Amino acid sequence: MGRVPQVVSHKQVTLQMDIPSCWYDHCFQGRTVLPAVEAVQHLAASVLSHVPDAQVMSMQEASFEKFFLLDRIDSNVLHALHELHVYEDGRVASALLSRTQAGKAQYTRTKRHVRLCFVPRGLQSPPPAMFPAEAPDCFRIDSSRVYSELVPFREAYHNLRGEIRLSPDGAQAEAYAPPGKTESGPLGSPFPLDAAFHAACVWGQRYAGIVAFPVGFDSRTLYHPTQEGETYSALIRPQQAKENDLVFDIWLQGRDGEIYEAVSGVRMRDVSAGRMRPPAWVREGVQD
Repeated sequence: MGRVPQVVSHKQVTLQMDIPSCWYDHCFQGRTVLPAVEAVQHLAASVLSHVPDAQVMSMQEASFEKFFLLDRIDSNVLHALHELHVYEDGRVASALLSRTQAGKAQYTRTKRHVRLCFVPRGLQSPPPAMFPAEAPDCFRIDSSRVYSELVPFREAYHNLRGEIRLSPDGAQAEAYAPPGKTESGPLGSPFPLDAAFHAACVWGQRYAGIVAFPVGFDSRTLYHPTQEGETYSALIRPQQAKENDLVFDIWLQGRDGEIYEAVSGVRMRDVSAGRMRPPAWVREGVQD
């Protein structure tokens, strides 16, 4: 066995995030929550500010552990903590934390909301475009119906465009990166990947019978940052569909034919404890 890389520095720093108005459109069961893609974006920017030579375009072992609720915040600034462990091999383990006073004794409670590890990557070529011809048993859903009946976010997060095409083998959709919604960051626009998660949620409703949202991923590599005002093709391929656990691989392809992002092992679950159920129409024709 090889030697385990050692931690060369550890720090916990304050992270302040200006809250754009669009974040308040990211609601789940009546609560406004920090989008996971935005949390990862701000962690990447914070890593670069404290470890300038770090590589943040590739990451592994992401876990979205607890919602970071925004509807309890009185100002337009989100105050959080960023814990960093820098390893000698160039990896940077990051965690987004919150600290609150709780109970009559006013003891401090620390919660971990997101964790992942930014990792160096070699000069590898992007995976080939893998967007297949339309399946003969394709089921189409207009994106307007997705957001009115299937994915309960408000307008700023309505970024699937046109029709979502579904088959047992996966989903294809167009994902838009709206301009001027959030501050730019090192990972490009967060909206296309967020929209791809929505398409995966729709697949899970049709073929697995659950309303599932992402709780983490195994790895994510950005070959080119996604750009505001652009539309990307999203390919979602299921790798596992067991009861409450779905696993997908996701690719985002630009109009230039290049792969912009590849995300593997996207884990999705019903985080509503069964309170959210797919409407009957989306399951029509599916053999259980």
